[in-house]
Amino acid sequence: MDSQVNIAYKPALVKYLAGRVASFALIWTILAAPFLLFPSRWSPLAAGLLLLPWLARLLAVGRLSVPTPLDGALALLFLAACAGLAVGTDLAVGLPRFWSVILGLALYYALANCLRGGRARRLAGDLLLAGGAGLALLTLLGSDWLNARMMGLPLYQALPPLLRDPGDGGLFNPRVMGMALAVLLPVPLALALLGRGAWRRLLGLAVALLMAAVAILCQSLQAVLGMGAALVVLAAWCSRWLLLALPLGLGLVAAAVAVVGPETLAVISLSPDHPAGLGVVLRLDMWSRALAMVRDLPYTGIGLDAFPLVQSGFYTGFIIGPEPHAHNLYLQLALDLGLPGLVAFLWLVLTFGLATIWAGGRSAAAGDRALLAGTAAGVAAYLAAGLMDTPWATKPGVLLWVLLGLGM
Repeated sequence: MDSQVNIAYKPALVKYLAGRVASFALIWTILAAPFLLFPSRWSPLAAGLLLLPWLARLLAVGRLSVPTPLDGALALLFLAACAGLAVGTDLAVGLPRFWSVILGLALYYALANCLRGGRARRLAGDLLLAGGAGLALLTLLGSDWLNARMMGLPLYQALPPLLRDPGDGGLFNPRVMGMALAVLLPVPLALALLGRGAWRRLLGLAVALLMAAVAILCQSLQAVLGMGAALVVLAAWCSRWLLLALPLGLGLVAAAVAVVGPETLAVISLSPDHPAGLGVVLRLDMWSRALAMVRDLPYTGIGLDAFPLVQSGFYTGFIIGPEPHAHNLYLQLALDLGLPGLVAFLWLVLTFGLATIWAGGRSAAAGDRALLAGTAAGVAAYLAAGLMDTPWATKPGVLLWVLLGLGM
């Protein structure tokens, strides 16, 4: 009898221990994140360790993960990333982007599996508030404010460059940081508008105002587009009647164009001698080169992060030199992952949007509804900012996976 009890006890103990390991999946992922965001010889080991909680969950409950509506799109995206790594001309160039994709998938599934209770989700909301404030301070004290500013302000001279990029020791690009702030800003703003508890709402409002002020200092048109899209989503979430303000906003834009004059606006927008015009002209040149690459290699793309090599070597533009990326999220995805990867990404965000709308109508908890609204608006900000730039190709682009995982 004792031997039978011991035999039955051992599998139960193994399952219990495996369940405990799986429950710390998010901690494992956070510990591995620096080695995947800043690639080194330890990156393969960090990626391998991310498999441990998956295997532990399989042993404990008989499945690798809880099922989510995004699983099919994520599987196709992963396969496209593997293909993009395989077809690239230089493995050392493509590996950092591949590790970033691995980290993103790990973050998504760790959040989807670990944040199963209301207390855990409240803690996640509090951590995002702290992260938003930290991101604002990092931007203030670590950005290169002399990098392509349209307007010089005395405040920039008073900001000491105290913080540096751990990867290369340089200062951060304010446009990239502005996009990151725009993507994360909707979460504290949603907690301020829709959350529960007066103190939590006041704290959310304070963090949102701080982030918005720093984002404006970045003078990033990408961030402005992102914040505009996020405000539209939050307005629709609060009350669909607020969408009636959209025609008013479009009317104000049309009035501003009429006051400035369409001809004057066109000259400014297409003049290389004007900071805004230079940005437009350069993007038109880059987008034409990116479209030519997609037309030539539609199924596999040119390889992960291979745009600088291929563009400078085979698709030289009219006024652009070697560029780091295509300055458009959707073109960059088609270049890195091929059209199947772009389809997977569009499938991913569309399914997330539909699932969020469905869940928002069913959730009774104010805190859950606020987090759902914040994540949906953050994803909208990411997509809108991607019209003019490539958050996919930046380290803060990993915030997309945090929002997707939290929303699920």
